[in-house]
Amino acid sequence: KYQSVTNYENEKKLPLIYDGNVVRFWVENMPANSFYRFKLSKDTVGVKFTDTKPQIKTDSLGWPQEVKWKQMNSPLFTESLANFMSLESKVGRNVQDAIGWDNADATLRQQKVEKAMEETWATSTEPTKITETPYSIIYEQKIHHPRLKWAVRKLEIWKKEARAQISFKYFRLSSSNPEVFYLAFPLPDPGAFPVVSNGGNEFQPYKQQLQHTNTDFLTIDGWVDYPTSKGTWIWSSREAPLISFGSQQLAVKSMSPPKKMNTILAMLYNNMWDVNYLDDCPGEMEFQFDLVWKDKITDSKQIPKIVQTYFLPPVVMLNPGTREDKHTFLRMNEIK
Repeated sequence: KYQSVTNYENEKKLPLIYDGNVVRFWVENMPANSFYRFKLSKDTVGVKFTDTKPQIKTDSLGWPQEVKWKQMNSPLFTESLANFMSLESKVGRNVQDAIGWDNADATLRQQKVEKAMEETWATSTEPTKITETPYSIIYEQKIHHPRLKWAVRKLEIWKKEARAQISFKYFRLSSSNPEVFYLAFPLPDPGAFPVVSNGGNEFQPYKQQLQHTNTDFLTIDGWVDYPTSKGTWIWSSREAPLISFGSQQLAVKSMSPPKKMNTILAMLYNNMWDVNYLDDCPGEMEFQFDLVWKDKITDSKQIPKIVQTYFLPPVVMLNPGTREDKHTFLRMNEIK
C-alpha cells in the first residue's frame, strides 16, 4: 500500500491521507502556470499537524456556527451554514394562477404566495463527524427533509487560510409538483453592500441593475463580493448561478433591497417554470461552494480569477511508463 508521494522537482516526500476510496495529499504555495511531478512511494512519512487553527464555535451536534481567524475582525460566517429549505406548491401545477403573478398589489400577491406555497426547512438530529487533516478540519453531517431520500453536508475549514469549502449532496425524491430548493449562507454584516457580476459586468443588486428587471432571483457569474476596508468576503458557487438575498423572494418583485442582504440563498432546483425540460429530475445531485476572506483586494477584477481557481482544481494526469508524445503534450498545455 502506498504511503506517500515524492516530488520530482525538490525530492520532498508528502504523506498520503486515505479517506475511504479517496486518497489525498497536500500541496502548498504552488506557483501559477506551473506543474509538479510526483511518484508514488511505499515509504512512510510522518504526518505533522499544524498548531495554527481558527476559533470555531459549534452547536450541540458539533456543526460549526461560526469560524474566525486571528487576522479577522468579524467571523467568516454566522449561524448555521448550508441550511437546506424547500418551497413546495400546495395547489399543484396551478401555482402561478393561484399566486396571481401579474397582480400589481404586492401585499395581496404575498398573501397568496403564503396560501399556495409551503416553506420547509431541513432538520439535523445526528452528531457531526469530524476529521482533522494536517492542514484542515472537515465536518460532515446528515440532514433530514421530507423531499429528500437522504442528504449530507460537508464543511472543510482551512487551518492557515481564512477559507471554507462546502459540499452538499442529496437524493431528490420523484415528484412533478412545483418546488424550489435553496441552500442558505448567513454571512456576517460588516456594513458592506454586496457586489455581483453578470456577463462580466459588475453591479450592486437592486441599486445598479436595470429598472424593472427580475429581483425574485439574480443570475450571476458564480460569485458575490462583500468589500470592506477591513477585508472582503467572497462567496462563490461552482454550479448554482441563481441566488436570492435575505430569504426566498418568490413573486416579491421588490425594487428595494430586502432585509439581511448578508444572507445568500443559492437556488439548487426549480421546476416551477413552464419551459422545455423535465419537471421531475429525481436522483443524486451535488453542489460545491467556497467562502473566503481576503485581507486586501485592490482590484475587483482579481475576484473572478480567485474564484476560478476554486471552480477548476489542478489537473492531475497519470502518466504511463512510455515517453510522452511531444505533439499531444504541446496541445494539452495550450488549453487555457
